[in-house]
Amino acid sequence: MAIRTISEDIETRANLDKHPKGLYVLFATEMWERFSFYTMVSMFTLYLRDPNDGFAWTPAQASTLYANYMMFVYCSPLIGGWIADKKLGYRRAVMLGGFFFMAGHLLLSVRSLAFVYAALACLVIGNGFFKPNVSTMVGNLYPDGSHLKDRAYNLFYMASTSERFSLRLLPTKVQARFGFHPAFAVAAFGMVISVTILWRFKHYLEDDKYRAAKPRRRFTVKSRG
Repeated sequence: MAIRTISEDIETRANLDKHPKGLYVLFATEMWERFSFYTMVSMFTLYLRDPNDGFAWTPAQASTLYANYMMFVYCSPLIGGWIADKKLGYRRAVMLGGFFFMAGHLLLSVRSLAFVYAALACLVIGNGFFKPNVSTMVGNLYPDGSHLKDRAYNLFYMASTSERFSLRLLPTKVQARFGFHPAFAVAAFGMVISVTILWRFKHYLEDDKYRAAKPRRRFTVKSRG
C-alpha cells in the first residue's frame, strides 16, 4: 500500500510565499510616522533650550519634560489598543492617531509654551492609537498558521528602521536654515503622507482577496498497489 499526499487545491507554491500588497501599504504608513516621530524627539529638548526660537530652559528642565512625555508615549498603546479592539477598529484607530499626530506637530510649529503642552498631549494620544494598531494590522493580513507572518514583521520593522534615518536629513537641514518651527511643520507633513497612503490604499487592507493565501490543508489518499 502506498500513501501519497495531495494539495486541497491547485494554488502554486509561489502564491503561498507571496506577501500581500497591504504589507507595503503599512510599511509606507509606518515609515512616514517614524519619520515624524523621530523628527520631533530629535529636536524637542534642543528647542526648549534655545533662547531664540524656544524658551531658554535649562538642560534639566528640558530633560524632565521629555522624560515625562516618553513615559506617557510608552503607556498610551495599552489604552489605544484596547479602544481599537473594542470600539473603533484598527484602521480607524490608526487614522485617528495620524490626525492627532498632525495636530501635535503643527502646534509645535507655533512658539507658545501652552501650545507645547497641548502638542505633547496630542502626540501621546496619537501614539496610543497609531503604534499598536498598525502592527496589529500587519498580523491581520496573514491567516493563522501562515509561515509568512514572522517574516512580514521582520520586513516591517527592519525596513522602516533603515528608511527613517535617511529621511531625517530633511528636517535637520530645514531646522539649520529656517529654525525649529518650520522643521516641526515638516514632521506634520510626514504624517499627512502617512495618513494619505493609508486612506488611498485601504482596499488592500480591508478586502479579503488581498490577504495572504491560507496554508494549504492536506489530506491523504490511500491507493492500492
